[in-house]
Amino acid sequence: MFLSEYLTKGRSLGKFITGTKVVMIDGSAPTTKDYFYRNLCRIIPFDQLTFLGGNGWHDKISKTTVVNKKAFEADLLQADNIESIGKSDVE
Repeated sequence: MFLSEYLTKGRSLGKFITGTKVVMIDGSAPTTKDYFYRNLCRIIPFDQLTFLGGNGWHDKISKTTVVNKKAFEADLLQADNIESIGKSDVE
């Protein structure tokens, strides 16, 4: 799972199917260490049951979250466009 998420920048086979990806809770891209730590946390007993209340323990502990890829990228583009308002191309 670690290699899958690391090599595809936050997307496993299941995430490709569901159109989601892993990001840090602040919206930044996870580092190799973050992916490793996230997947190491998966060995916690009963981790799969922790999704009943929202994010699983491996997301909470590693400070990551799973987002809808298209919506996330659209939000990033919108934020970038808002920041460029009033700036000229000749700076």
